[in-house]
Amino acid sequence: MYLGGEEILSNEYEDEPDLGSSSGVHSPRFARLSTESSRAHRAVVVAGAERYPSYGQPQVDRDSRALLDRLAALEQFQSVELAQLQHELRYQKAQVAEAAQTASNTQVELGTQVVRLHDRVAALEMLAYAASSSSASHQG
Repeated sequence: MYLGGEEILSNEYEDEPDLGSSSGVHSPRFARLSTESSRAHRAVVVAGAERYPSYGQPQVDRDSRALLDRLAALEQFQSVELAQLQHELRYQKAQVAEAAQTASNTQVELGTQVVRLHDRVAALEMLAYAASSSSASHQG
């Protein structure tokens, strides 16, 4: 019988008996497949060991320890680097604050000078007006 209750009409492998002709897991075919599966599994393990030296071996623990050590070293390096970047950021913020204060001081000083110049111009204009008024009254 096959899926859905249909019978298998032919066997792909003519020299092998149908699955139904032997008694389940005790059949010669099952034993052969099991042996082939074990050989295939061993071949995969060997191939894995060749490709990845730590595959299926106790060295994995040592490799894991080495990876954890590398991770800890990387975290420490990044921590130091982060501290340096934070220090540089604080320094640059201080420079910006100093530049802002300098700009503010310059603005106040320039404003004061503009007020003084305005007052001087007004005083000179008054003197010039007074002088012109005085000379006009002396001529007349």
